[in-house]
Amino acid sequence: MYAVVKTGGKQYRVSEGDRITVEKINSKPGNQVPLDILFIVDGTNIITDESALADASVNARVIEHTLGDKVRIFKFKKRKGYKRLRGHRQDLTILEIDVVSKEKVEPEDAPEIELDEFDELDEAETEENELDSEIDEADEVDEDEDADDADADDADDDTDDAAADEADDDTEDEDIEDEA
Repeated sequence: MYAVVKTGGKQYRVSEGDRITVEKINSKPGNQVPLDILFIVDGTNIITDESALADASVNARVIEHTLGDKVRIFKFKKRKGYKRLRGHRQDLTILEIDVVSKEKVEPEDAPEIELDEFDELDEAETEENELDSEIDEADEVDEDEDADDADADDADDDTDDAAADEADDDTEDEDIEDEA
């Protein structure tokens, strides 16, 4: 038995156990999602009646979310010097078909995951984030000290320049008096 389902604006021929890659579906990995059925083929019978399809179900389990291959978009206009290069990777979801049935089957919830595994991961991430923030703070302090040193140097330079200008003015006044 197989069915033709529609998701993400495309149609797919699926049977139980198949893995398909579709446009991104907003569901967590491990969850089961129902798919829209266009028709079901059961040996020699083809079911296309909407009332019969309302009782049928095709459920798929979300395996993972991934990105498609990189597509490069290059725009070019000759003799104008116009060139643009862009890239794109499509968000995709990998599904495994669990149920293809003529009877209504409700999607199952995601399996329970032990919290101990996630607690350990959260602790490691928290420690890493604390270390990163300490490093960032140390860098900011170093930058502030460098900026203060630069400001102090600029102030010293301004003072030295002013003193040198006054000395030059005095020398010019003396030269004028000597000539007179």
